[in-house]
Amino acid sequence: MNKIQYMHFRQKDRATYGGATLAIMPLDKNKVVVAIAHCNPKDLFNKKMGRTIAAGRLQAFLDGRESVEANIREVTVPDMSRIKEAVESELQLEMAAVNLI
Repeated sequence: MNKIQYMHFRQKDRATYGGATLAIMPLDKNKVVVAIAHCNPKDLFNKKMGRTIAAGRLQAFLDGRESVEANIREVTVPDMSRIKEAVESELQLEMAAVNLI
């Protein structure tokens, strides 16, 4: 199985509250699947909890128990050595909408 990579986003003005964690796994030579775990803006950001939730959503998707929905994205990645940059670029508007970048 491919290794899961993680990205963490937090609001710049409220760095300890809210945020999001992404779990990213390659599907094939130019596509990755991304699972998103959003933290409530009133809750303390917790990387471990975010990784657990995002990885669980990713695994449920891979096992066919969760369909592509609000928390799962498939992203085309032209250069697999730059996965995180491609994911951030693809999800930039979504993360900016909730003040995470």
